Amino acid sequence: MPEDTRLMLVKVLGSLKQRVLWKWDKDNMEDLPSNVKISKYLPQQDILSHPKLQLFMTHGGLHSTQEAFYNGIPVVGFPVLGDQSMNMAAVEKQGWGRVIKWKDITEEHLRETILDVLNNHRYRVEAQRQQRIALDQLITPQETVNYWVDYVIRHNGAKHLDSPIKWMPWYKLYNIDVWAVLISSLILTFGCIIKSLIWTYKCCRRREKKKTN
Repeated sequence: MPEDTRLMLVKVLGSLKQRVLWKWDKDNMEDLPSNVKISKYLPQQDILSHPKLQLFMTHGGLHSTQEAFYNGIPVVGFPVLGDQSMNMAAVEKQGWGRVIKWKDITEEHLRETILDVLNNHRYRVEAQRQQRIALDQLITPQETVNYWVDYVIRHNGAKHLDSPIKWMPWYKLYNIDVWAVLISSLILTFGCIIKSLIWTYKCCRRREKKKTN
């Protein structure tokens, strides 16, 4: 993280009245505010399930957004790469978080976004609504596991559920036959085009020679 960005985060987080947990890759930070605690490791799921947690700041990875969704926690996201932008775009569209793009980040924008999600009750209401949707299932995950373990035992390994890939030839598994046809077709097409161009060129040359003669 660039030093100017770190200093900005320190200043903004230090201005909050809430206590902050910050996952950091070092054991200490000289200018760390009194309300901020850093650690190389934080038990994310345990923290997200704590009843007093008010906000989760994250890059917006799939696991992080799913855990926040499951626990009904509003999110402020800073997507960097991969699927993070898409995940956070969905969070913002659903109304239980906001996105800050690194190229647009400023001290004022960061503080305004954090305070908006902290103080605007609609983000928590929507996060908790999303949580209720996630938890509203016919049976619990534990019951699902129990059922399928018993199912496999009852049916002697449930061979009928094996994936067809198990018996598929390797060249079909990796689409070698499909790629072979596509590449052959492309080679044939380009070959025909090149031959047509050569034939057209030769015809034009012959006509020019006849005119010259």
